[in-house]
Order: sequence, then C-alpha cells, then structure tokens
Amino acid sequence: MESGYCIVHVGDPKNGALTAFDARTGEVAWQWTEDGPSYASPICVEFEGIKQLVALTRKYCIGISPTTGKLYWKTPFEQVWDETVP
Repeated sequence: MESGYCIVHVGDPKNGALTAFDARTGEVAWQWTEDGPSYASPICVEFEGIKQLVALTRKYCIGISPTTGKLYWKTPFEQVWDETVP
C-alpha cells in the first residue's frame, strides 16, 4: 500500500504488469507493462526528495512514480531463478 494504491505484480511473463489498484474502489489506476513480473514485492523509497517505487521485473530493476506509474529509471537486472523460496 502506498499513496492510496495497492501496487503488485500481476499476470505472467508474457502478459504481466506492475499494477496499481485504487485502495478505495479496486479500479486499476495505472500499469507498467514494459516487462513481465518477478517474484519480489515492490518497495517504496525516497531518493533525493522523490518518492519512488522500486521493483524487480524479469529483466530490470526499476524506479517509478507510485502515483502515476511514470518510469524514472531502469537498470538491467536479470533473475537467475524463476521461482519463490518459502
């Protein structure tokens, strides 16, 4: 939960997206669809006064706006494993 949104990875590697749902209505507020989801939860941080959501995707580590989904930055970060650990 951040800024009134529940932000999660949904879907599969071919049709996945980082998705923000409005916490009050359940409606999709925004989606980032450039790369499929990873098996890690996004976190919210503040860098140089800018609140950002940092998330791992299948190929990148990204920083995006938690309120608009605007991409601030991305860097290559491929996952070696394709599974969760209990």
